[in-house]
Amino acid sequence: SLLQPQESLAENLDRLFFSQDAPLRREYQRLYKTLFNAPEPYMKIVQALATNKQGLTRQELTAKTKISGKSLTEKLNNLQNCDLTRQYFIKEKKIKKTGGIYQLTDFFSIFYLTFADKGFGDEPYWTHHLLSPELNNWYGLCFERICITHIEQIKRALHLDTMATQTYSWRSKNTKEKGAQIDIIIDRADKMINVCEVKYCQGPYTLDKAEYDKLQNRMHAFANETGTRSGLYLTMITTEGLAEGKYTSNIMAQIVLDDIFA
Repeated sequence: SLLQPQESLAENLDRLFFSQDAPLRREYQRLYKTLFNAPEPYMKIVQALATNKQGLTRQELTAKTKISGKSLTEKLNNLQNCDLTRQYFIKEKKIKKTGGIYQLTDFFSIFYLTFADKGFGDEPYWTHHLLSPELNNWYGLCFERICITHIEQIKRALHLDTMATQTYSWRSKNTKEKGAQIDIIIDRADKMINVCEVKYCQGPYTLDKAEYDKLQNRMHAFANETGTRSGLYLTMITTEGLAEGKYTSNIMAQIVLDDIFA
C-alpha cells in the first residue's frame, strides 16, 4: 500500500527506507516487537545469522549470542515457526540429525540487516548503487533463498513430485576444495541425485569453461567425500536460462525463475 506506481522500484525503496522520514526505517524493530514479547534475544540470534550466509550451528550461535540450552532451543523453534529461519542438514557419509545448521531466510530481515545503515547521508542510496557489486551480491543471495524456499516447486518442475526424495546440502571438508558447497541436492529413490547449481543473472547465464570445470570438480568432490554410488545429474537453476554456448548441452536439466512460480 506504500508503493507509488508512478515511481520506479528504486525510487520507492529510496523513499521507504533511505529518505529523511522513511516510513519503513523502523519497521524491522516493529516486526520483532509484534512477534515476540521479549524480542531482544530473537533479534540477537537473527543478527548473528545475518553475518553468515551459509548459516550457523547451535554451538556457533551460542558463541556469538551467549544464548544456550533450552532457551536457545525455544527461540530457534519460535523463529522457525514464524518462517524467519530454517534448519537444514549437511551430507557427509551420512546426514547427522544432531548437526543441523540454522539459516536466516526472512527476506525482509536480510534486506534490512544488509542495507539499513547504508543510506545515511545518501537519500537516493538505492538509485545510486543500482549497478554496484554490493547489490548484485544481494540479488544473488536472495535468488538462492528463493530457490531454497521453493524446493517443492523445483521438484515439480523436474517431474520429481511423485517420487520419494531427500533434500540436503553439502560442504567440502577437503582443504583443496575449501569453500566448495552445494546448497540444493535432491537425492532420489531411483538412485539418481540432482546436484543443483543456483546462478543469478539479469538475462541468460553464460556458462564458460572455467565455471563448467568448477562445477565438474565440485561434483567429483561431492561423490568422493560422500561415497555415493548414485548417478549425478547436474541441474542449473537460473533466472532466465542458459545462453547458447559450448557447455550448455552438457547440463542435464535446467530450471528458470518462471518454473518456480508456475
